[in-house]
Amino acid sequence: RDRSVSRGLGDVYKRQSTTVLFIVPSLEFFHENFWSQIVSGIESVLTENRITLEILSCNNMTNKDGYAADLICKHIAALKPNGIILISDVASKKVCPSIKKTNIPMVLVDSSDYLYNDVDHVLMNNYQGGYIAAEYLVKKGHKNLCFVGNKTHTTSFRFRYNGFKACCEEQKDIHVKYLTNPGPWDCPHFDRDDLE
Repeated sequence: RDRSVSRGLGDVYKRQSTTVLFIVPSLEFFHENFWSQIVSGIESVLTENRITLEILSCNNMTNKDGYAADLICKHIAALKPNGIILISDVASKKVCPSIKKTNIPMVLVDSSDYLYNDVDHVLMNNYQGGYIAAEYLVKKGHKNLCFVGNKTHTTSFRFRYNGFKACCEEQKDIHVKYLTNPGPWDCPHFDRDDLE
């Protein structure tokens, strides 16, 4: 009987000491509602399973080629996580393969880039999301629509743009403006008159 109790406590202890490392470009990422909801959902599921979530900001881990894979891997080695969740913005030709060499299970969030076909992904259907957004506006009777976003920043942005555009092209008597700005996160400043 004592053995089964201590075995059970050992299992709980193991679960409590399990850690997942969430690697993000910057803590400023969480100011965006989209990512704060993603992190909140991840943390909720991990907490239910007695798994600790640690966050690694790569804000100061850059070199001339982008994010420094060697610095990120040094932090991973020091933290010894049981799993890694990597935001697509940090993933690169050097970072993903370097992390894979640690043999720690890894999941890439919000990237459908063909470079990472050998890494598990968690995605949403961004094309359908863009399409549904435009369709909703049309059904509400709006005649002047605008897509704001940088379609070249990530594949998810491009798919949303393509879905929005596809729906709009199927419609009659609507006017569409596309503000696909060059800056990665900048929203262009425009007057409401631009949309009317």
